[in-house]
Amino acid sequence: MRVGTILACCLFVVSGLSLACASPRVETRIRSDADLSSHETLIVLPVVMHEADPSSASAAGSSELIAELERQTRSLLEEKGYRLAEAGSESGSADLLIQIQLSTERVTRRVWSSDPDANGYVTREIEEARLVLRALGPDATTELWRGEARSRLPQRAPLVGADAEQIWMNALAEVIDRFPQKRPDS
Repeated sequence: MRVGTILACCLFVVSGLSLACASPRVETRIRSDADLSSHETLIVLPVVMHEADPSSASAAGSSELIAELERQTRSLLEEKGYRLAEAGSESGSADLLIQIQLSTERVTRRVWSSDPDANGYVTREIEEARLVLRALGPDATTELWRGEARSRLPQRAPLVGADAEQIWMNALAEVIDRFPQKRPDS
């Protein structure tokens, strides 16, 4: 009996940790005639904030987070073989423009309830983080590639697991992971 209780508690803690650190849902789209791997240089544009819900309690707007997202974007794309255009250069000097959009929104989702009377899934309004990374052509209007990540934001400071800033960083890493690798020069 005692071993079963300890085992059940361990499973509960592990499942709670995995839910707190769950990967975001990611969708990507690429223009049919786009070949991103053939582009040489890119510029990461300043992060754009969209506040769908002004009462949102997320950490999306902090300047430290925005600076870190921009730095991480540059770093991860360099690891994929892309070269950054010179600092201070015009956007016309780059083959690709990378734009990051952040927003939080309240959405209705079916979530698992821990209430014994609820019997499984219930419909709840939750706050979601939405990160969109767009690769634009040099004209800044043609969208060549788009990656969108959505992840549930914690309702309160978590005891364990990812906080809101870590959720944004995980979303960025997941989207860039799906960004096409730069083709090696022949």
